[in-house]
Amino acid sequence: MFHSPVDFNNEIFERHADAWDDHTASYRAVLAALVASPGSVSGEETAVRFGHPGIGLDNREYYQAMTTLNEYLRQKREALLDRRVRVRNGELGAVTLKASASAEGRSGVRRIRIRDFQVISDSPPDFAGYNLGPSSPELLLGALSSCLTHTFLIHASDQGVPLESLHAEVSATIDARAGAEGYEDIPVYPQDINYLVTLVSPASTADIARLQATVEKLCPILNLLKRGNEVRGQLDHQQPGHQITSAD
Repeated sequence: MFHSPVDFNNEIFERHADAWDDHTASYRAVLAALVASPGSVSGEETAVRFGHPGIGLDNREYYQAMTTLNEYLRQKREALLDRRVRVRNGELGAVTLKASASAEGRSGVRRIRIRDFQVISDSPPDFAGYNLGPSSPELLLGALSSCLTHTFLIHASDQGVPLESLHAEVSATIDARAGAEGYEDIPVYPQDINYLVTLVSPASTADIARLQATVEKLCPILNLLKRGNEVRGQLDHQQPGHQITSAD
């Protein structure tokens, strides 16, 4: 059965409550240092001072292990195997994803709502914005970078490829002249989308090439952008004073 990091941490706290109590002075010292000067205490120093009773590693080894992705990849593989069982059993199928955005009064800031999460999108100051968040094209690139990263994690766990670190960077060009008189032929959407994934792994070149090929085939947002998709639109025009609020 897959156990989340939260479950794992709770188990540690419950099993080693007495040992954690012995470290109260260390906690207070680190917290005092952080309050007095944020950033003055490194992550490694925090781990070394706090200690990790019951893990089987000394503090520095524990910190080094937890700063790589390999422990997470083991958890990811358990979740992946569990999901495959649920697919075979008919427990998982197609679901509807939803997102909405509203323009805030006076500022025009776009508040995006996805489930219980909110993201702010805004324009730069030279386009009547306040630069409070990324633009919509930037969010698209961010979604691609996140999706690439996640897909690498999924299939690295599946193929047994160890990862010390993983980073995806996505770039594209967009032309502010697009759609203006005399520039009607310039596309209004981002073009020349490129990605660079940097990973640190002791795996062989052949294993990494196989992993990338799998990601290219199965990354959802990458394939959406490469292949395109039909988008159907509707408009609900309401008169002032007669607005109907959506149930969502």
